[in-house]
Amino acid sequence: MPPLVEQLHLAYNGKPAKGYASFKDDKSDRVAAALADWQREQTNFLGFAKATTDALVVELSQHQLPETGYLLLAHYRYLASEFLLVCVLGSKDDFGALISWNWQPPAI
Repeated sequence: MPPLVEQLHLAYNGKPAKGYASFKDDKSDRVAAALADWQREQTNFLGFAKATTDALVVELSQHQLPETGYLLLAHYRYLASEFLLVCVLGSKDDFGALISWNWQPPAI
């Protein structure tokens, strides 16, 4: 697991109050559809990440929410479980420096 993802995993699991998301029928199903396609292996993780990012941009624009920072989507295994981490890291957080200076694209 990459060090940044491990830090985020441990920080999140160490918090007493955690946030979760769910899909609702009365909202756009773009992210749910992208997730289902990825889980059925009809698209790769990059395709899922792009569709999710595009849907988030549309939602933020429609609601005029001025969010800034880094969107991080990570699929990883920790112990015997699989996780999908979706988070927005504020550009002023400590993690912003890690992303800006230490991030390297994965080898293809």
